[in-house]
Amino acid sequence: AWSPDGQQLLTAAINDTLRLWDVKRRSVRRTMVRPNEPMLDAEFSPDGRFFVTASPITYHAVLFDTAGTALPLVGHKNEILALAVDPGGRRIVTAARDAGIWTWMRQQPLKATLPARWDGALWRGDVSALAVSPDARTLAIGTRGGAVVSYAIDDPRRVV
Repeated sequence: AWSPDGQQLLTAAINDTLRLWDVKRRSVRRTMVRPNEPMLDAEFSPDGRFFVTASPITYHAVLFDTAGTALPLVGHKNEILALAVDPGGRRIVTAARDAGIWTWMRQQPLKATLPARWDGALWRGDVSALAVSPDARTLAIGTRGGAVVSYAIDDPRRVV
């Protein structure tokens, strides 16, 4: 994942290691190891102040600030397949094979509120992609079966 200013690159690896790279210097700025927690997806917040990763093994996402402080976002009962951060950096969305989509509200200092869980019965198939609209009002959900559905992010029962 690229930082919004293009100065840093975050790599997440199956070997439990995250690396934050300085692009200009082509060097590692910080290495973070999460034992027994391979990370397969990562995304920066729009302001570059935090990033979030997802693990298919431990079934949770992890919210990091750029100093490396970690906050696990625990709730899914199966592997996380997709994640997204809203354009304001306030909301993190995760989707897992348990057919649940969870939204997490980020606050300062680093913490997240209890998640809201979306009902997987509203779509069919595993979620393979999530995207939050630029105005942070709509969540688009893409499934492995090829369906794309958009919901009001504050009311997952309302299709938009």
